[in-house]
Amino acid sequence: MEGTVAYLPYSRTLVRKQDERDLISFSKRKTIMPLYLFLKGNLNVKKFAILAVLGGLLAFSAPAKAQDGAVSADTSYLSLGAGIWDVTQDDDMATDFRVEYRHGDSLFWKIKPWAGVEGTTDGSIWGGVGVLADFKPADNIYITPSFGAGLYSQGGSDKDLDHVIEFRSQLEAGYEFMNQQRVGVAFGHISNANLGDDNPGTEILNVYYHVPVGSLF
Repeated sequence: MEGTVAYLPYSRTLVRKQDERDLISFSKRKTIMPLYLFLKGNLNVKKFAILAVLGGLLAFSAPAKAQDGAVSADTSYLSLGAGIWDVTQDDDMATDFRVEYRHGDSLFWKIKPWAGVEGTTDGSIWGGVGVLADFKPADNIYITPSFGAGLYSQGGSDKDLDHVIEFRSQLEAGYEFMNQQRVGVAFGHISNANLGDDNPGTEILNVYYHVPVGSLF
């Protein structure tokens, strides 16, 4: 009798633990099993949930991609160039340096404004404003014809263009990188369009490096 009493508390503990395990098992059967059977018998529900999640991700990512693609068409550029002044006539050949700003927004169609100044190692300076058009025959290839009017100072050069007002026409072609930076080669002509008594003109072969203005700030 004493032995029975001694082991009675331990037996009650075992009974309580067994009851707890039975209760947990019963709860699982009542909650988890119906949910499992529901999903198992309704595969379309799972498919719909997966499609809904994927559709939501695409809905959020699509506008971002469209916005990224729209930036390229309206990019403003800071353009730096170096080349050879009077490259064809060789009357007063010199090194030409230039800096330009090319605005990204179109005035109409593909026509965009630009402004710049260039100078030579002989002291000649031309500064002007004009318009350009960007064409993309391929994803990374661009062609840019441009035209501008400006003022010319002969400086210490022997190249007399015979008028203070000079016009510049130019054709450029080059490569655009994924970060929208560009490298191009341009051939240009500056002349007074017969405003002076003589119109000798000059040709310039130039290499450009274009940096998106937005990436500088």
